[in-house]
Amino acid sequence: MKAIKNLSKKQKISILVAIVALVLIAIVCVVFFKKEPVQKLNLAKKQELETELITMHIEIKQENTDSKDCLITFTSNDENKKIKTIEYPEEQGKEAMVIKAGDAGKQEVGLDYNFKNDDLRKIFKVTTTTEDVVEKETAYSISYDANEGTGEPDKIENLIDDPIIIEKKAPDREGYIFYGWNEEKDANSASYITEDTYNKNKDTTLYAVWKKDNVKNKSLLGYAETITEEGNPTIKINNEVYETDFIINDGDLVLDGTTNAHGATLSDSIYMFGDASKDVQRTENKAKHMVILKVKGNLTINENVTLTTCKSADGYGGPKGFLIYCTGDLINNGTIDMTARGAYAEGQEVYLWENEDNSGNYESVPATGADGGAGVSSSDRGTKGTNGADGLEGRKTGGGGSGGAIRRRMPFKKRRKWIFIFRRNWKWR
Repeated sequence: MKAIKNLSKKQKISILVAIVALVLIAIVCVVFFKKEPVQKLNLAKKQELETELITMHIEIKQENTDSKDCLITFTSNDENKKIKTIEYPEEQGKEAMVIKAGDAGKQEVGLDYNFKNDDLRKIFKVTTTTEDVVEKETAYSISYDANEGTGEPDKIENLIDDPIIIEKKAPDREGYIFYGWNEEKDANSASYITEDTYNKNKDTTLYAVWKKDNVKNKSLLGYAETITEEGNPTIKINNEVYETDFIINDGDLVLDGTTNAHGATLSDSIYMFGDASKDVQRTENKAKHMVILKVKGNLTINENVTLTTCKSADGYGGPKGFLIYCTGDLINNGTIDMTARGAYAEGQEVYLWENEDNSGNYESVPATGADGGAGVSSSDRGTKGTNGADGLEGRKTGGGGSGGAIRRRMPFKKRRKWIFIFRRNWKWR
C-alpha cells in the first residue's frame, strides 16, 4: 500500500486502466466459453420441442399378406400452432397430395392410409398455422450385429406403435456364450433377450452380448457348475440349444416360509423361482426358459415349506425346465413340487452330463416321455381320466393323464316336453 501511495498520479491511472482491462478480458472469456454450451443446449431444446410439437399415432385396422390398412392420427401439442396442411406421400394406387385443414387449422387430423408391407417407411410433412414444418416418419427398424460372431437375424421394420419382437434366432461365436442383445456395442449385460418386446419407435442396432465359455464338461450340469453370473445365457450342447434363466444365490439359502429369497416369489410358504413374465408360456409364445437355481452353499427347505417354479397366470403351466444346482448339502424337510408346472413347449433331449470317455456319450433325459393316459368315454355319473404311464426306463418323464368325461343330462322340463310329444304322436298314429 505504501508503494502505491508513492506512485505518481499518472502511474496510478495506468495501473487502474490495466486492472479494468484485465476484468473486461475475464468477462469476455467467461461469456465466450459459456456461449457454445448454451447455444448447443438451446439447439437441443429447440429440436426437442419441434419433435414434440406434432405427434403421430398409427392404428392398424386390417392387414393381409401384402398390405396394411391404417388410421394415422396427427396431433398438435400446441393450441397456438394448429395443423394447417399435411403433405400426403404416394400411396398404393394413389398419387401424392396435400391435405388442407383450413386456415384456422385443426388440433387433430386423422387420415386413412394403405401401406404395402415391403414399403412401410413414408414421410408425412405437417405444416402448422405458424408455418412450422415437422416431418414424421411412419416406420422404425431393428438391425442386429453379431459383434464378432456370425448368424445374426435379419433386419426387421415395423410401423410406429407396432412393437417389434426380438428375434428368437441366436448368433454363434466360437468359445463364447450368447447372453442377449444391447444397444451398446461394448456392454457387459443384455438389455433384451429373444422374444422380448422393443417399442421405442426409433431405429436402433442391437449388438450381441458375449461371455467367455470356460465350461469343460459341455453339459447342463457342467454349465451350472461354471457359470457365476445371473442372466439368460443361450447354452448349446450337442446341437441342442437351451435358453436359460440363471438365478444365483451366494452362500447358504434357508427357505423358512417367511423370509423372501432372491429370485423367488413367496406366497403361503411356497417359493416360486423364476420370472413368469419371460420364463413361461405367454399368449403367443411357448415356454422357452429352463430356470436354473444355483446355490453356492447349503440349501435347506424347512418343514411345511414348498420349493417350486413360477407358472403362467393363464393356465399354460411353468417354465421349460427346472434345475437345482447346490454346491453344498441339500436338506429337504419340506417339499420340492412341480405340480401344475408342466410346460407348453417343444420337447428336447436334456443332456445332463457328458461322460468322460471322450466318446460323445451323455447321461440324458429323452425328449419323448412315457405314453399318456388313454381317453375315456362318458357315463351318466361321469368317468375319471386315466393316469399316464410311469417313466421307468431311460429316465423318461411320466406320461400325462387324460381328461375325465361326463354325460350332460337333458334338463327336466325339456325331457318332459319331449316325452309328451312322443306319446301324443304315438296315440294319433
